Amino acid sequence: MDGQRWHQIAREKMAIGAYREAVELLRNAHQFDDSLPGVREDLALSLIHSGEFEEALGVYDSLVKTDLTIEIRILRAGLLLMMERPADAETGFQEVLQMDDQNTSALKGLADSYFRQSNFKKALEIYDQLIDMDPEDAFLWFSKAEALYRFQDHEASFDTIERAIALEHAPEFFAFKGDFFIRHDSYERALEQYRLAANLDPKNPEIRMRLGFIYRILERLKDALSEFDRAFTLDSNYIEALKNKVEILNLLNQPEAARAVQEQMVRNNPADLENGLGLIDTYMDHGGYTRAAELLEILTDHHQSREIWTRLVTCMIELKDFNRAKQALNHLKPFDENSYAEWSETLEKALE
Repeated sequence: MDGQRWHQIAREKMAIGAYREAVELLRNAHQFDDSLPGVREDLALSLIHSGEFEEALGVYDSLVKTDLTIEIRILRAGLLLMMERPADAETGFQEVLQMDDQNTSALKGLADSYFRQSNFKKALEIYDQLIDMDPEDAFLWFSKAEALYRFQDHEASFDTIERAIALEHAPEFFAFKGDFFIRHDSYERALEQYRLAANLDPKNPEIRMRLGFIYRILERLKDALSEFDRAFTLDSNYIEALKNKVEILNLLNQPEAARAVQEQMVRNNPADLENGLGLIDTYMDHGGYTRAAELLEILTDHHQSREIWTRLVTCMIELKDFNRAKQALNHLKPFDENSYAEWSETLEKALE
């Protein structure tokens, strides 16, 4: 199969969002024929979608050495901005503007680079320049509103977001306006804006989180629970939604339901050792050694610590599973020789 065929199949994978598969196909295409047009560009894009930013940057670095077009330089600078390297992105966008000082993509990127570096004055100057060039671009007004708020000009920020909304009813515009009202303690008005945003984009987990927070502030706890549920259903990375659910369920005096959500947190986010150990201690305090042991086994795939192994030894002894107790004890030894010795004596007594 030749390089063009590899590239064609990769494009088909990209069209359906299978970027990781596309990466390997594009590597094959490039290896087969490194002169094929568009392969490296598609490889960089697929790497970005796969979260492989450093490798994508390497591809763009190689492209700018041979490709004199502005577009590649804009894409490279945009990637640097995505990688939270705004100073480097600024340099990249400035290089493009030396080639074309009216390039709107580069101007917008430069403004965003200044924004990320908290240089709001310079960002605002460029947003105004862009708005003069295209006063009907609602997103430019939105970007200016954000910069004005960070620049501490709240009144102008509010007027500017109203201009954006007049041009386009976008969910992020209403969400920003809701945030504005929260910062100024106007919670009912914030709720109204978040509802408008949710109506426009009902499957946006971030907006659902905002609704959950405002309902919680307004002490509408059942409504808050519902929104946090929706946020987590839409995106399981929103562990903060589960944390809020736990707190609300405890406020509603529903400890068993709160523990069930905590357990869900452990299973979905085992990297959070503090939450996991807190729940495990609760189970152990109430004799729930089987459930505690199950959760400890999950944590061992992500953490190796004295705290985990001592608890697992305890659970296994209480459950009279002495073989697994010995295994846990062996894991404990490298972390704490004294604890290992003490638990060895405890296990020997349990075996008598």
